[in-house]
Amino acid sequence: MSMMQQPLQSSPSPAAPAAAVLKKADRLRRSLEAMLRSNRNLTVLGRNRTVADLAGQCGFDDHDYCQFEIKLEGRRMCLVCVPNVHWNRPHSMDRFNEVRIAAGSLGHKVILAPESLVRKAQPLDTGHRPGGMEYDISGGDRTAIFHFLLENGSGTLAQLAGLIRHPDPVGAVLHLAVTGAIDIDLDAVIAPATQVRFPARLH
Repeated sequence: MSMMQQPLQSSPSPAAPAAAVLKKADRLRRSLEAMLRSNRNLTVLGRNRTVADLAGQCGFDDHDYCQFEIKLEGRRMCLVCVPNVHWNRPHSMDRFNEVRIAAGSLGHKVILAPESLVRKAQPLDTGHRPGGMEYDISGGDRTAIFHFLLENGSGTLAQLAGLIRHPDPVGAVLHLAVTGAIDIDLDAVIAPATQVRFPARLH
């Protein structure tokens, strides 16, 4: 007895997912550019062609990241924003670090920044305090922390908490650390003088 042949299901068009990826990449690029241009001490110089070429050699397309060459207090650097889909994958970050190191050998300083430091968390990613307080960090608060660390390299928990308008500023800064947007030694005793830095993967 012959088996009934199941009808072939048409595979989804690749155009739809590709368009969604490009749209998300464009939103991230615009968010990063707006964040950078909000700092009067910083000049956005455009795209770093050398970094783009090195990223391409490592297998990255333009939609896999976004980057801007910037000038801050006489220092030039290329800020590369890495989407969470890559930031949370060790293999991807190994390749991004290869780009950073190779660019450095050619005289281009590269800073890798996670998407979570640039963009407001989506509802499913929002953390909750046991008491019910949502740690929904605003774009303005993220910008304040981002610029402080970019200009100073590091700061204390008290300094960063003093920059933002969240109803629980210390909890908000700690939430950014838990989500990987910034780096704090959470295994040590947390105090006002606790040091806060860019995530370890930026160094």
